[in-house]
Amino acid sequence: MARLELEQQWRSNAADQWERNIGEQVDDFLDQAYSLSSEHPDVFQFNDYFFELIDKEHDKREDFIAREVDQQKYDEKVRVVDRDPIRKTGDVEELICDYCDSLQFSLSGVEDLTVCRPCIDDAGLEDQGSFSDFFDQENRYVLVGCGSKKTDEPGMHPAGELYTSSYFDKKQNFAEEFGDEMYVVSAKFGVIHSETSIWNYDATVEDVYTDEWLDVVEKNLDEKLDWTEGDEVYVLVGKKYLDAEDHSGRSLRGLLNESPPDIRYPFSQTSGIGKQQQYLDEVVEEDEPLMPYELWDTGQSTLSSF
Repeated sequence: MARLELEQQWRSNAADQWERNIGEQVDDFLDQAYSLSSEHPDVFQFNDYFFELIDKEHDKREDFIAREVDQQKYDEKVRVVDRDPIRKTGDVEELICDYCDSLQFSLSGVEDLTVCRPCIDDAGLEDQGSFSDFFDQENRYVLVGCGSKKTDEPGMHPAGELYTSSYFDKKQNFAEEFGDEMYVVSAKFGVIHSETSIWNYDATVEDVYTDEWLDVVEKNLDEKLDWTEGDEVYVLVGKKYLDAEDHSGRSLRGLLNESPPDIRYPFSQTSGIGKQQQYLDEVVEEDEPLMPYELWDTGQSTLSSF
């Protein structure tokens, strides 16, 4: 059924529901009109007051129908899922703290030790040179837009392996070449690490309730990305996702612009997917994360992110 026909059907259903509601209230209106006209005949006329009650209800009809249609639209939306990151490791021992022997996501390969953050604090290791350097290092994050083309293999897959288009591959190549961490911006799951295991789905940002999606996205940015002012974020995400707004005007672009790191939007300096793919190929060949204006020297204003 076409979208317009579907909304017309929702409106018709809501109007029918409204009429049923009014019908259910008629007896109450009759009782009110009879009671008041009997007790105060000089003030209330039975017929006038009864129809006044009916008219007041009909004044609310359009609001009722609009709310019902909005609810139908919301119910039709794909629900957004907030998943915790699932990181991979080739060796379980890399997740064992050398001080407390607990299994967790720990520091590894620093001064030949694997040490969790609580033990670093307890053992007074925070000033031991490379530990401090490890925590304070500047990172480069790459946010990559999801894609509609996905693997046919059943089961769950790391987000970085679920999407199979050549366009996604080029963005992933950029992230692997220049980034320390890659996150995928997904219509279904919000912002997820590339190694987070997710299941296949069929949804775009137009299929979800934007308020709910941005709630999840904001939570992901706050809780899953431990970034600072010294970090860089390259955003390889299309305008449809970046600029989708909720009822308050909140958007992914706005959330990113309010975050601590230096945010860069290479795709804002390109025109269309073709140019974006050209940029991704050429910048990897250059072996340096140049912005398009730097790569092509077109005389654009030398702003690092716009």
